[in-house]
Amino acid sequence: MMNAWLRRSRRLPVRLAVVALLAGSGVGAWAIVTEVSLVEKLHGGALEHTDETALRGMRNRDAYLDAFTHGDAIFSDLFNAVDGAGANIGNGARFSRFPRADLVGNDAEGRAMWGSHIPKRITGPDTNSCNSCHSLAAGDGAGDTGSNVIRDPGRTGNPATWISRNAPHVFGLGAIQRLAEEMTTKLKSIRDDAQQQACASGAPVTATLAAKGTSFGSITVSCSGTVDTSAIEGLDKDLIVKGFQW
Repeated sequence: MMNAWLRRSRRLPVRLAVVALLAGSGVGAWAIVTEVSLVEKLHGGALEHTDETALRGMRNRDAYLDAFTHGDAIFSDLFNAVDGAGANIGNGARFSRFPRADLVGNDAEGRAMWGSHIPKRITGPDTNSCNSCHSLAAGDGAGDTGSNVIRDPGRTGNPATWISRNAPHVFGLGAIQRLAEEMTTKLKSIRDDAQQQACASGAPVTATLAAKGTSFGSITVSCSGTVDTSAIEGLDKDLIVKGFQW
């Protein structure tokens, strides 16, 4: 904790100098937000990465505790543009309490707008900290009504089709995500096997999509890799199982 404080305190003279420069040059808040280099000088990134190579070199228990500790700290960090937080909603703003499917293409500076974000957004970004929404009855918990988010699942831009969702708790959700990843791996292997069969037979192959006892319809795959996804059920065309919609 002391080392972290020292790192931040050493940035203070740089921050003050940059603030003075901005004030004297007439550069406004819009530039501070959109020019990541200036954000870096003023604040630096909040996110401290964990070295996966180092984790793999630890005993399982030590690696788990180290990863958990870092993840817990990240959950309460206040992210900024240097960390990649937010999305471009124009005029230098990076956060929105409602979806902006109307903002498509690039802005005047060539940056992708909210509606052209990859992966596609259907809400927010609402805040720059996980704990801002997930805080009841403690960190990692659910959220109160004031932290409800507005979602546009169909990316219609029509408020009549939007839904409001309360922030759920996030205790123990890693197992659900891991399950989704295993199902995704299985579904993609079915697709790849179907392509090999199509090449061997010289004709498109229809394969049933199922993983962990759950059926997702079927796909038809040709030797060239073209996939007919019209018969997929309850799954995106990329075959990725999204337990949390991402």
